[in-house]
Amino acid sequence: MTKKHLKNNGVFKSNPQDKTLAPTGHYSNKVFLVLLALAAFFLTHAYNGIRHDGILYMGQALVKLHPNLHLDPFFVFGSQNNYTIFSFIYVFFIKLLGLNSAAIVLLIVGQFLFLASIFYLASKFVDFRFVILGVICVAIAYPFYGGYGIFSYAEAFLTARTYAEPLSIFAIAFAWDKKWLISIVLY
Repeated sequence: MTKKHLKNNGVFKSNPQDKTLAPTGHYSNKVFLVLLALAAFFLTHAYNGIRHDGILYMGQALVKLHPNLHLDPFFVFGSQNNYTIFSFIYVFFIKLLGLNSAAIVLLIVGQFLFLASIFYLASKFVDFRFVILGVICVAIAYPFYGGYGIFSYAEAFLTARTYAEPLSIFAIAFAWDKKWLISIVLY
């Protein structure tokens, strides 16, 4: 390749007469930054198993699978399960994949949705470089807040919040675009 085929930053561009595809740097840089953001998130939000509130959601799903469990004192008088569709989704995936695999798969999908929602909302305000920087900052930021760190976001265990957080963020982004119906449905 000749100098006229070099970009200013020194990354080769493909020769117009040559039909081979050489990376231009622009696309590959974006892919690298997205992979960096994903790696930062998943390295700082490692799966911790079924724990904390995840135990309650697991129990509510298991009650749907095994109705005799409704006699447990925790479930006799009802629970938060009356206000969510999450258990129905959880039950479907437990039947399909088994309990542990369902928890892992649903958590990973929820975490991808969380990152996608942050990316989508941030892209409303800044260009790609700053969006990725923001996603990386969210990924590596300490997610616990409140007294004794009792509250957190993007938890490393499966709960209904795993999906409520990204859906709410998407709802805010769609509201920003004045797509009210989509925003209301997501919220």
